[in-house]
Amino acid sequence: MLEPPSRDLLFASWARGFRLLRGERLGGVPPVPNSLTGEDESRLLEIASTYEGLAQSVKYQERFIFSGLSPWSRLDHVMRDSFIQSLTQIARWVAFLDHFMDSQAMDAVLVPIDCMPRQAAVVEVAKKKKLPNIVLLHGLPGHHSGNYFMNADTLALGGEIKNQFVAQGRDPGSIVTNCVCYLDPSVRSSGLPPPPKDGRNRVLLLTSTLFFQSCLSSPEDPEVYLNTVLDVLAGFPGLSITVRPHPSESPAYYRSLLAGRSGVRLEAQQDIEPLLDEHDIVIGPATTVLAEAAVLGKAVLCVNFTRCEYPPPLAPMGIPFRVQRCGTAKVSSGSGGAPPRRWGGLFGGFDPICWNIGWAELRSSFIFRE
Repeated sequence: MLEPPSRDLLFASWARGFRLLRGERLGGVPPVPNSLTGEDESRLLEIASTYEGLAQSVKYQERFIFSGLSPWSRLDHVMRDSFIQSLTQIARWVAFLDHFMDSQAMDAVLVPIDCMPRQAAVVEVAKKKKLPNIVLLHGLPGHHSGNYFMNADTLALGGEIKNQFVAQGRDPGSIVTNCVCYLDPSVRSSGLPPPPKDGRNRVLLLTSTLFFQSCLSSPEDPEVYLNTVLDVLAGFPGLSITVRPHPSESPAYYRSLLAGRSGVRLEAQQDIEPLLDEHDIVIGPATTVLAEAAVLGKAVLCVNFTRCEYPPPLAPMGIPFRVQRCGTAKVSSGSGGAPPRRWGGLFGGFDPICWNIGWAELRSSFIFRE
């Protein structure tokens, strides 16, 4: 296993000498060696100069006036960043990829994405070199992100999201099953061993640093969230509780919060898909993982501190943005032979249980198997 200079890329040697370039997901933009030619640099300067000329044109700025308001001061900042800074970074990235793929004699390209221009560039360069390329669409945001990669040779995804791309004209033969088999019911039911059961109800409690940063106002809110839910769960006997920190959070922080609590374990190392499969109910803020748990047919409790309104990723499933508590269960025949309640949306096939309640009523919202 060898790593090139950029941490974006992972170079791996497979059996029979097959070589794969894997574009890793990034949280930032690390420095990339400047592989631009003199002609490339001149073209970037020409583009920047063209933008500067437009930016100083009063006649051009007047075209952005709406209802007597001119947003140019804001637009200038955003567009200047796009045309000059971002374009330069992506251009250097493409030049680096072009050189790197040649130097490593790549056979194929795999891009696991959430949606980034730099990752889309990996596909563009691969197609230019006529290298087979496959894009892995991660979880529920895959439909939105996939629109940026419609020109890839192959899309790897799971569940009925495939139908969304076929409806947009994508060749069904170019879509393969996502390798995250836990998210594909047809694969899961064909040979995966059932999760171990000891007669106890298993609860998985998720955290999310983004949830706290964007929705809550106090540094103590992660502690309040964790302790409040655990205090409620303490009223139910026979529970096995696992706390799963967000990958960007420190396990040591949550380990200190859980000190002295019995029947609660911290799990920060195990892959999330089998961890979801092992538990009966998943509790947490509105994150992709919580929505993926619903896709697996798990009972889900979406916790809201009433200080925020939920955006996607729950939206693609048809769940309202402002639902404060929502649970899902596998569709059953309904009581008395009545047809089951069905919730529309991307995946469908789920029977929703929704609660719009405050913290005082949270305890009564938990439903466990007898």
